[in-house]
This record gives sequence, C-alpha cells and structure tokens, in this order.
Amino acid sequence: MKQVNGPGIPLLAGGIGLIVFAAVVIGVFSYKPHAILQGALPVSGPRAPIPVVDAATVDRGRHVYQRENCSGCHTMTGTQIGAIPDLLHEGQRNADIPWQMSNLREHRRIHPNSDMRNYDKLSPEDLRALASYLATRQ
Repeated sequence: MKQVNGPGIPLLAGGIGLIVFAAVVIGVFSYKPHAILQGALPVSGPRAPIPVVDAATVDRGRHVYQRENCSGCHTMTGTQIGAIPDLLHEGQRNADIPWQMSNLREHRRIHPNSDMRNYDKLSPEDLRALASYLATRQ
C-alpha cells in the first residue's frame, strides 16, 4: 500500500472500513424480514385520547358489531373470558381509530395465533364505523 501522508492514512482507512463492516454485520443480524411481512403495526394501539366521533358513525359501528356477530366471541361486560379480550373499555387500551382499522382489516397478520378472522371484506365506511365504535368504548 502506498503511503501518501504518512503511516496514519492507511491505518485510518482500515479503521473506517472495520467500522463500516461492523455496522453492516450488526444491521444484517438485526434485520427481521418478518417485521416487513407483518408490517409496522404494534400488537397494541398507541396511547391516544378517546376520540370524538359523531353519534351516527358510532351507531353504525354498533350495528356492524352486531351484524358481524362480534359478541359471539367478545364480551362487553368488563370481564375477560379466556384469551378473548373483553371490549367494554377497548378505547382505554386502543383509542387510535387508524390502528383499530388496521387491526380489524389485518388481524391475523398482527396476531398470527388468533382465531379471529380478518375483516378485510367490510366496506371502508363500515370498517371505519366499527373501528370508531371500538375506539370510543370507555
């Protein structure tokens, strides 16, 4: 190796190369392809205040909840039965409407071991209404 400005330059270049190599190796080992496949949505929604939603949307969401037979598995009594969440206070846990919509639409991707189906066939209006209804449960 030809020395241009003394012995420090090749040593510095080698040190920088080692740092870059280490960063690449650490990056490769911390890379989680399942995170890309599963998306960036966390299992639990972000802390958010209970949203203010118009009464017609909440009422439509309640009708969607009934029509889709959500109460066939979920309770709204304040007491959870087994692993199935009680939804009485769902807004205290997950008040973010976009999170609720994603959770409903892609539930099995977010919760791979869940028996709950994806609600990806709901119309966008019904999906938003159901998510709004759940997010406003105090």
